[in-house]
Amino acid sequence: MNQIIRAAFLDAILVGRPAELAEAREEEFRRQADRIATRKEKAEAEQFDAGDILTVAIVAGATAIQIEQLSERTDLHQQLVIEALQENRLAIDASQEDLDRLLDQAHVLEDGRRVFETRDGTAVIDEYGNKVADDIITPGEVDDTRPDAETYLARRDAHIALMKEQTDLLAYQRELDRFDQAIAAGNLSQDDVARMQDFMDTQAPAAIRAKLPASDPASQGPSASLSPTEPQATAIQDGLMTKAEFDPSSLFK
Repeated sequence: MNQIIRAAFLDAILVGRPAELAEAREEEFRRQADRIATRKEKAEAEQFDAGDILTVAIVAGATAIQIEQLSERTDLHQQLVIEALQENRLAIDASQEDLDRLLDQAHVLEDGRRVFETRDGTAVIDEYGNKVADDIITPGEVDDTRPDAETYLARRDAHIALMKEQTDLLAYQRELDRFDQAIAAGNLSQDDVARMQDFMDTQAPAAIRAKLPASDPASQGPSASLSPTEPQATAIQDGLMTKAEFDPSSLFK
């Protein structure tokens, strides 16, 4: 990731605009709650009987069973996306509080940067993961009672991973919305149905895969861990940047 973009993003999530991000997360949480209510009302009001499905299938070229299976599967994935986003929001809030606590306890330089000493006492890194030059501060000048660099970087990477998970879930939700619109329009071919099923098989985020029943093909896919291993001191000495790559512009599109 471009270093300037990375620094701007870390400013936003760590020390820059926590109120704005909290407001954005709250708005997203409300939007997901509205989706739950809307889908519940739709399920109660809509009776999509076999005759309707058959009519759509004949026009579109897909079989009634294919359409019905696709509709049921997208409904399930939509429900699980909403659940995962709500859980993700709570995890992000808790993670942000943890980061704020570590940053509050960190040593603060004259230029305002928070810094952390590595456990082996050989280097000092700032809140962005950059090694701080010895002519600015030496490891011995950081009080041993303050949080160490490895703890801070591991928590920061986990936080970025949660933000990435949120972005992936929202992107997946947008695709499912397109699928629902296509099903309602009734112009699906068998190839269209196959492509949608394949997309869910291969592109469902790990947070969704973990919730799916074993009968869903997507449940057999790989799941990415949200708990990065702690950075090594040698990597920090070489000028460590975060291991999690993230595009801040993708948040809450």
